[in-house]
Amino acid sequence: MARFEEYRNRYRDFAMERTEDGILTLRFHSGGEPFVWSIRAVRDLDPALQDIAHDRDNNVLILTGTGDQFIGAIDYRPMQEGRTFPYPFTASSGGHGNLESLFALHIPVIAAVNGPARVHSELAVLSDIVLASPNALFQDLSHFVSGLVPGDGTNMTWQMLIGPNRARYFMWTGQEISAKEAHALGVVNEIVPREKLLARAHDIARAMLKQPKLVRKHTRQLLIRNIRKTHFDEAALADTLEIATWGYYGPPADVLPET
Repeated sequence: MARFEEYRNRYRDFAMERTEDGILTLRFHSGGEPFVWSIRAVRDLDPALQDIAHDRDNNVLILTGTGDQFIGAIDYRPMQEGRTFPYPFTASSGGHGNLESLFALHIPVIAAVNGPARVHSELAVLSDIVLASPNALFQDLSHFVSGLVPGDGTNMTWQMLIGPNRARYFMWTGQEISAKEAHALGVVNEIVPREKLLARAHDIARAMLKQPKLVRKHTRQLLIRNIRKTHFDEAALADTLEIATWGYYGPPADVLPET
């Protein structure tokens, strides 16, 4: 069994806080500033989620970002020297493993999307409940428009949530889907002012805690069963094609925040 005190400060990009009743908030950040996705984040998210899963004192997980960004940018610069994935990345399970660990959680997951989710938006929209601030948007900047095949669960996620035609346009063009449009499409459950977003997430989490732990666990397992099955059917091919493309053409373009 993992202990919160042992892993809460283990991961540089993930700030963790937990209430007395077991509501754990994982906040993405880069040095306390809005989060920029990195190779370190790919490597660390999988074990972080496993630590959370192995801690029986965790009852609900809330995922959120820092400031006005959920995940607004990606930085590939540590990988620009070579044409293939460096060993630390290939030795990890990558985005495929991150979703496996997300699905393996036996506790409800609430996304509090506090701003643009331009990179790995699947982490938000695959949560059990998705709350978004009015300035939130969803995009896939880290794959086709940056020179990569849509792996990491992106292909599976968006075709399942918004249908094949909308999803294909979304991935081919780098389309931005606003919080309002995502709500109309059923991807976002509620639009909440950003200053009230975490409070609303905690309200929902506390309502979930009124039911017994075993009921929450089995409800979670049941409601993600088909999503998890689809992911397992699609992920291996998508990630193989993504990695093969990287190996042939070299690292894709950076998607860095504007300065």
